[in-house]
Amino acid sequence: MKRFQLYLLLFVIFFHINKIYGQTYEERYNLDFAHFNDSVSNWTFYINQSSVMIDSTVVYHRKHPLKISPQKKWARLQFPASLSSTLFNMILLPEAPIDTIEIRMTSKQKNLKQARLLIDRISKHEKILFTDTLSANLQDTTWNTASIKIPASDVKLLNLRLGVYGRNDKKDPNRELAIWLDRVEILADGRSLNEFALPIIEPFSVSESEEIKTLSFEEDLYGNIEELKSKKIVALGETVHGSGTVNRAAAQIIKHRVLNNDCRLVLLELPFETMMFLNKEIQGEEVFKGDSILKNLGMLFDASVLDDLVSWLKQYNDAHPNDKVTLMGMDLNFLDEDNYKQLAEYVTCLNQTKKNKLLLDLSALLSKILIDKPSSVLAFLQQHPEIKNILGNTEFELIKHNLEMSQKATMVPEIRLHYRDSIMKENAVFLTNLFAPQGKTVTIWTHFLHANHSFTSPSAPVRSFGSYMGEHYGDEYSCIGITVGNGIVTTASLTKDGKAEFVDHCILPPINGSVEDFFNEYSGAYVYCHSDFFNDGIQYIRYIGQPYSEKKQFELMNPKARMDGIIFINDSEGLSKSLSSANQ
Repeated sequence: MKRFQLYLLLFVIFFHINKIYGQTYEERYNLDFAHFNDSVSNWTFYINQSSVMIDSTVVYHRKHPLKISPQKKWARLQFPASLSSTLFNMILLPEAPIDTIEIRMTSKQKNLKQARLLIDRISKHEKILFTDTLSANLQDTTWNTASIKIPASDVKLLNLRLGVYGRNDKKDPNRELAIWLDRVEILADGRSLNEFALPIIEPFSVSESEEIKTLSFEEDLYGNIEELKSKKIVALGETVHGSGTVNRAAAQIIKHRVLNNDCRLVLLELPFETMMFLNKEIQGEEVFKGDSILKNLGMLFDASVLDDLVSWLKQYNDAHPNDKVTLMGMDLNFLDEDNYKQLAEYVTCLNQTKKNKLLLDLSALLSKILIDKPSSVLAFLQQHPEIKNILGNTEFELIKHNLEMSQKATMVPEIRLHYRDSIMKENAVFLTNLFAPQGKTVTIWTHFLHANHSFTSPSAPVRSFGSYMGEHYGDEYSCIGITVGNGIVTTASLTKDGKAEFVDHCILPPINGSVEDFFNEYSGAYVYCHSDFFNDGIQYIRYIGQPYSEKKQFELMNPKARMDGIIFINDSEGLSKSLSSANQ
């Protein structure tokens, strides 16, 4: 009976996966835009404030096309409507040898200034070989097909990035801005991809099982991970946010690196200006209420684990006053006003002991509503060079750098998000130069989306933080992935009254042949393996970011190319949802 139930479960999972991913290229990758939701569609939006719908008022090719237009809530505002969206899809090509690929995009549009499909040709090792551009005919407002032929030698993946942009002016603010998408056709040597069998995903495997090293939460076995000893900068990239168990592992590794590998800078995937407060807390400066900042960080981190890590770092610094650890954030606030609000509060805290009129003026300027605020504040700093002496070199450079990065990111949230990884890299390099000189090391804790080495991403059409860091530091930068096989993760959102609302989710079981499926076969519940022993291929790996998806929890990529090693934890517990009583 139990065996029958197991077979039934496996059949249901297999049926579910095949239903999601489809039987032909058109079905699997939704190339005809016949449906649009995260359970069945491979097309994903990156940076989007648009309305997306299957337009039931239009019929073309015996079906309703996909329509992208400005959201109604923006259209109701007084300023002219605008449309700016990026829609993307990663396609794994057939196993058969192919000389040329032809891509055809059928669409129609109204009043757009840009509608173009960028096509990244990507190798098996996830290197971008070339990027081609296919532009829609904006002069033709009827249905039209644009096409391009490109070489396909050594191409394993196609990354399609459809960018659309349009904006009305004050003279005609209510014009309709829209694009309708009928289909993207892909031909390989003149044949439709639907004529080819879908490629069989090579199962993940490890060449030498004895190289799978046992780890433990009860004793320090992290000396088994060579990168922790040999690399200046180690990024821990979790494949899923919201795992208390992953949080625990990352915190233990950070402590290990501090004690054994001269780690003197710890960077978290949190805003730079937010973590300036928490860093003051671990430096022992009581005027800064780091615990109040800590209470607001539970959206991504386990509160009790982070609370313990902060207390541990504070105690370490108390015992090593001449060799302290710095805890900072490499991220930026999504909204620029949050950035300046926290900077103003930070300067105010600094001024509680300094009692200086210029610092009072600086805080007031940061609090003002100014369109060109970064430029205004930077000009103020230049006009008053004595502020550097008042603040001290380190504080001055932190504030100046933060303003420069916010200026580079602009005040537009979508652009800030687009530049996010490149700015995280600039923040990390700046902080490394400031706090981790030669002989000292850095540990970074972030999502694998950011930490990984690849120039491409299955979830965003931008370069990863890790690819920038690898380019800058070469072999001194290392990415270690952390993934989980089964269990619970916790997501959080803010309610209308500003309180955190936590939800526990049971993650999907590993896809057959995935990285997690392989490690699930081993009895070790907590292990590490170097990527030298991975097989070299495109495989599934767990990949859950924000927001949480109930259906789409795995992505195709080459694990060997993206990381230097992986930590696998069999069972995940959710986040603890409150701080310890010490910081309540």
